[in-house]
Amino acid sequence: MLEVARAIRQEHFRNTILFVITDGEEDGLLGAEAFIADANASRGVAAVINIDNRGTSGRSYLFETSRQNRWLMPLIARGLPRPMASSFFFNLYELLPNDTDLTVFKRAGFAGINFGALGRVAHYHTPLDNLQHVTPSTVQDHGDHVLAMTRMLANTNLGQSKNGDAVFFDLLSLQMVWWPQSWSLSMAVVALVILLIGAAVRVRNRDIHARAITLGVASFFLTVIAAAAIGGLLASLASLRRQRRHGSHNRVRWSPRCG
Repeated sequence: MLEVARAIRQEHFRNTILFVITDGEEDGLLGAEAFIADANASRGVAAVINIDNRGTSGRSYLFETSRQNRWLMPLIARGLPRPMASSFFFNLYELLPNDTDLTVFKRAGFAGINFGALGRVAHYHTPLDNLQHVTPSTVQDHGDHVLAMTRMLANTNLGQSKNGDAVFFDLLSLQMVWWPQSWSLSMAVVALVILLIGAAVRVRNRDIHARAITLGVASFFLTVIAAAAIGGLLASLASLRRQRRHGSHNRVRWSPRCG
């Protein structure tokens, strides 16, 4: 964070940039809670870039965004020099009993993105989680991503309307691929139509038997049904977890203290 501040100190941006270094995350997200509780400190904040680690090495993954993230995707696609990201990561992360400071910021209504490294997870929260085991390439990767997204968000209208979610992933860390989540069903239908047309052509040319085509199509539908069932179950689990989390937040309120 200090290096990003040094790199942009002579640059001029549309939006003000605030650097917040928090403590007490593992003890209950104390620093983030205190920042949000202090109305003077958090006033005017619209978007957050968070950095988190669950290990001491590896690439800097974009593993989480706030909801209604479609407007963020063009910024991420243009900004990240070597993207490593997937909306699937966040779907998995939501099922885990873990939080980061971004959890607090999202609850406060801020848009946000979250970078994390996952390599050498055995070092996490052990005596080996120290400066000697910090991987310089991981720090560099975090820095490149944070610097790029700081510049993008600092020059963006952060008051724009939130227009739905997106499906996204990186293509070999060369570029981002994304589309509006609402397109996914139509894309699946188009893929099925193409599959049926291809099957009909092959049957007509006697390259394959109709029975094999029937089994293939049946397998396709069974896969879709199974995926929908699993997705529904995971969504239900995520909903229950969010309800428990929100209930916990309703019972506890942290206040900033002056030393």
